[in-house]
Amino acid sequence: MSKYRLILSLLVITSVGREVLSEEGPPLKTLGPAGPPLSYKIQDVTIQLVHNAGYGPGGGYSIHVHGDGTGHYWFSQPPSLPEEWDFSLSRPAVVDLLNAFYKARFFDLSPSYAQQFGVAVSEDGTVTTTETVTADAGTTKVTIKIGSYERSVSWSINAPSELGALELKIAETRRNARVEKKK
Repeated sequence: MSKYRLILSLLVITSVGREVLSEEGPPLKTLGPAGPPLSYKIQDVTIQLVHNAGYGPGGGYSIHVHGDGTGHYWFSQPPSLPEEWDFSLSRPAVVDLLNAFYKARFFDLSPSYAQQFGVAVSEDGTVTTTETVTADAGTTKVTIKIGSYERSVSWSINAPSELGALELKIAETRRNARVEKKK
């Protein structure tokens, strides 16, 4: 490897983090200006997925995963009674789930994909921005907490495919977990 490439590689590696002011002490290194810290304890992580089916007889579900490998699942499909249980995951499964957030570039996404935007042009050439919201569409919200850092993204329509993949990953992680206690 040439000396030039090595220096360039070091520049790329060291420029990932940014320092942000912390109320509790020295500046923290974060992933981007509003991103999560670059270093944290796995037990400080909580991941939550909440899906509501929308208006009508639909149900919903929620999945909570904690960095220590514990989790909780709740499911409701009226007219049946809700089901819920606790589960546990291995540390590699939790790390794999965390990596899915980074792969999806979750921390760079818009906080909401619940509306659709477009433009209309009048006869005089005036462009007007329009917004469409589907009121009866189901919604999904994913939240990750890392210590005092928290980031949520919600969507119903027109979300990037990475969000659908992340939702499936969280659901798959729950399906592959060991059920601890059914309630």
